[in-house]
Amino acid sequence: MKVLLLTDEVWNDTVDKNNILSNWFTDSAFELANIYLAPGSPDNKCCSKYFQITDKMMLKSLLTKQKAGVQFSTFDKAQDKNKIKTIKKGNKKYSRPHVKSASAESIRFFNDIVWQRGRFNKISLTSFIQDFNPDIIFSLRQASRKMLNLERVITSLTDKPIVAYSGDDEYILDQFKLSPLYWLRRYNLRKDLRENMKLYSKYYTLSEKQADLYKNIFKVDTDVLRKSGEFKDDFNIKEVHFPVKLVYAGSLSNNRWKTLLQVKKALEKMNKNTTRMTLSIYVTDKISRHQKRLLDDGVQTFIKPPVAAESLTKVYKNADIILHLEAFDRKNRKQKKFYFSDKIVDCLASNCCTLAICPVDNPGYEYLNKKDAAVCIENTRRIYSALKKLYLQHAMLYEYQKKAWECGVYNHKKSVIQDKLYKDFKNIVDTKV
Repeated sequence: MKVLLLTDEVWNDTVDKNNILSNWFTDSAFELANIYLAPGSPDNKCCSKYFQITDKMMLKSLLTKQKAGVQFSTFDKAQDKNKIKTIKKGNKKYSRPHVKSASAESIRFFNDIVWQRGRFNKISLTSFIQDFNPDIIFSLRQASRKMLNLERVITSLTDKPIVAYSGDDEYILDQFKLSPLYWLRRYNLRKDLRENMKLYSKYYTLSEKQADLYKNIFKVDTDVLRKSGEFKDDFNIKEVHFPVKLVYAGSLSNNRWKTLLQVKKALEKMNKNTTRMTLSIYVTDKISRHQKRLLDDGVQTFIKPPVAAESLTKVYKNADIILHLEAFDRKNRKQKKFYFSDKIVDCLASNCCTLAICPVDNPGYEYLNKKDAAVCIENTRRIYSALKKLYLQHAMLYEYQKKAWECGVYNHKKSVIQDKLYKDFKNIVDTKV
């Protein structure tokens, strides 16, 4: 089956080792082509046919007669020569200093205008689509007006069915934001989304909550689609260390570091007379001096250098408890109301007990609690008592090792996710015919 992917970002496994596209499509039964809206060169083992449109191309299309878009194959020698150079440029994006929200909102607003008024190279785009001749179109996007615009352009050039995927809250007004530009963009995004909903044969989300909401509002067929993981057919129990080793590998953003700080305080209480538990923190983004001073005491909590995704399995192999954290403040709770972290699947695949510390209305918490796949804490005041219970009752650690594995095998095994995608797409294609 031929699938045309529409993506906001470049599909580059060198830059993003944990890419969801590679997670779904490696060793799959799909033939792929990709239209993407970002600078940089793709680098993956799944796809070789590409059509690229960038912000710079769209801006240039407004200032000159040159329309935006170029098609290429990663088999081209010229592309191969530029690959290393382009990847290096792409890496700079990930170390870019933080932009203040007001400035970032202005940039996004300007970018929206460029993509609404810029001119696509529709002749080349049509040729690319016709040459590939997809059976179905799969659009993976964040809350992005330029992606919604691309979907409308693509569906005007072909009658192939289109399926959308987004884990972001693109529609609900219950947000804690003060910027007038944010609300203007939000209004336009909602308007665009309502217009596009009638195009979709199916709409995938990360959470049941969002799937149910969109189904009720837009009367569109919705379903949940999540990352897959590597799960062995047979469960093998893993012995627990002393001191018990806790690991957190993830971002400190969105006030997650404040939840980690509460874990540290609970550990200080646990380790008052002797070291019973330690926490190693592998940060995936920048950490400030203030955060490092508060989180790294060199006794029970340790900030570790970041590790690549493929090395994380070794870290988890030597751990006993994996932490999954979210923030508890009002702003971030609203932002994450539909958010299901990919890290949850990594936790389930770690062969460790997972300790989830999240607001009770967080989709990740709801899922883990419903499946009984993790020890779940919905209030930071309960962290100490939960850690104490896990330390005194080691049987719980072994019990939740197995429960995490069972949840992963039945719900997140690679073959399960790929079979689901193939059956869904085939059903849509057959129905369209």
